[in-house]
Amino acid sequence: MGGGAAISIPGTFRVATEKTRLPLIEEQLGKLITDEPSVIESSLAKFGDIVHPDRMSVLQRIETLNKCFCHETVEEIIDSLESEAGKTADAWCISTLKRLREVSPLSLKVSLRSIREGDFKLLTSA
Repeated sequence: MGGGAAISIPGTFRVATEKTRLPLIEEQLGKLITDEPSVIESSLAKFGDIVHPDRMSVLQRIETLNKCFCHETVEEIIDSLESEAGKTADAWCISTLKRLREVSPLSLKVSLRSIREGDFKLLTSA
């Protein structure tokens, strides 16, 4: 396996499955003698599968995530999650609220600030 694939496979959000054939993809792309985007796309298409995330996938909640976590403070995020949980009775919102209430408020605020500030930094400036 090449590059970051070896470190990303055991991650929380899996980008590979049991059927992933990364070495073959790398081998095929390495044989291309062009930088023509259409040729590269058609080569990659041979290895692609359409993925249908299950009902519990984070991809099914992207609108809720954006709506609830776009706020500037932890308190606003919690208020937004409470509102969403009240309207929808979504189990994910409820369990997320429960977890947020179990941890240190200070650690939540430090983490949120780190994430917000990190949005504007380059890896070279870290």
